[in-house]
Amino acid sequence: MANRQGDLVWTELMSADPDRAMAWYGSVAGFYFAPAMDSHGGYRQFGGVSGHVGGLLPLTTEMQAGGAQPGWLPYFAADDTDRFVERHKAAGGGVTMPPWDIDGVGRVALLTDPWGGTFYVLHGPDEYESHAFSPDAMGKCCWLELGVPDADAALAFYGGLFGWTHGGEMPMPPEMQARYAFLVHGETVFGAVFSGADAHPGWRLYFTVPDADALPPLIEAGGGRVDGEVMDVPGGSRVVSAWDAEGALTGFASPTGSMDAMA
Repeated sequence: MANRQGDLVWTELMSADPDRAMAWYGSVAGFYFAPAMDSHGGYRQFGGVSGHVGGLLPLTTEMQAGGAQPGWLPYFAADDTDRFVERHKAAGGGVTMPPWDIDGVGRVALLTDPWGGTFYVLHGPDEYESHAFSPDAMGKCCWLELGVPDADAALAFYGGLFGWTHGGEMPMPPEMQARYAFLVHGETVFGAVFSGADAHPGWRLYFTVPDADALPPLIEAGGGRVDGEVMDVPGGSRVVSAWDAEGALTGFASPTGSMDAMA
């Protein structure tokens, strides 16, 4: 596929109550949702004003009995899914679902890192290029945050697999005993590893909105919960973190500067 290995190429929201999820994200983020695809278990694509960015996966009773919970998962590009999975296992990662083919999409695998963070890898058609990630396009995923207990170990693990590099750190209050280490892919600062007592395990995906300051009342009105306050971050953006109406971690940003300025 046209994307580099390690690029974010898709996002997925797992929901036990799709109607509630669609109402919440429609109100808070302005997402629109395409009709459900019966041939794919009711899966439906969604996006904002800049186009599709991901899909909503309804969680069946069987999925939930097996441990699946509402939450967000990123898809990262792989040059060869099967070879990547073998490298991932050798590095200490786990395999939740081994490689399988999805017609018209590509070869996919669902993996876990050594700390329980879950993500997909995908090798798509050679002519396909995803634009699911953008630092500033409205409705697109603009930032990824990985919560782990050990930032150095996570940087080494993901750097060895995807070629991501450590691009400096955001200063944290000493009392937090935390680190916020930026992730760089090529020339793009696309996310960070967050370690410390307040770090929630796994991946949190942030999406661009026009005005983060306007969101707290909408987040709460729809049954979600704001995680902290709307805050300024290096690069000139305003961000707000939240739990959605089903308890899935997410976040929103209204950038007024370049994310690349953070490195």
